[in-house]
Parts: sequence; C-alpha cells; structure tokens
Amino acid sequence: MSEGSKLVVNKENVLQAAAAFQAEADRMADVVDIHAGKMRFDAVFGDPASADMSSALQARLQSDQDSHISRARQYVAELRSAASQLQKVAKDYGYTDEQIAEALSKGVSSV
Repeated sequence: MSEGSKLVVNKENVLQAAAAFQAEADRMADVVDIHAGKMRFDAVFGDPASADMSSALQARLQSDQDSHISRARQYVAELRSAASQLQKVAKDYGYTDEQIAEALSKGVSSV
C-alpha cells in the first residue's frame, strides 16, 4: 500500500480484509496472465519505421521495467503484501494459522 494509504482493521474484520486482498491479488494475477500476451503492437506492411515503433511499443507494453505489464504485476505484489501483513495482524489478534488459512480459502463472502 502507498505511504498515504491507511487501512483500519479490528479483530472482527481482519480476516475478511486479508481474504479480500488475497482474492483481488489472485484475480488480478489471472487477468494479467491472460492479457500479457495479447498486449502487442505488430509492425505494419513491412515499413522499417513501423518495425522500430513496434519494437519500442512492445517494450513499453510488456518488457520494460516500467511497462504496463510490469506495473500490473507490481500491483499484484502489493496486494499480496497487504494480505500477508493482514495475516500477521490476525495472528497478533490471536487467530491460529489454521483459522487464517481457512478464512483465505473460503474467500471474502464466507468470512
């Protein structure tokens, strides 16, 4: 989460919050995986300038460190980190590893 973001949880909602972040991370990871290969820009009509532009845009979309795909994967990592932090908070509230795992496996609606 960004420095300016705050999430307030308590014993009653910490498992639901952890499950929500984990579920969203899983959902987003699937979306990114599905669409990563589809984000492409092919050269047009064999034009040399188009080939250069295609290569530059392909890097911008997929392979550069700050590409759209890289940023989406970073967002997924941040969601997973938030879920992990909330799991630690849940343990501090006295929840067992089994209770936490069960809540995460059931997802948001069942917690």
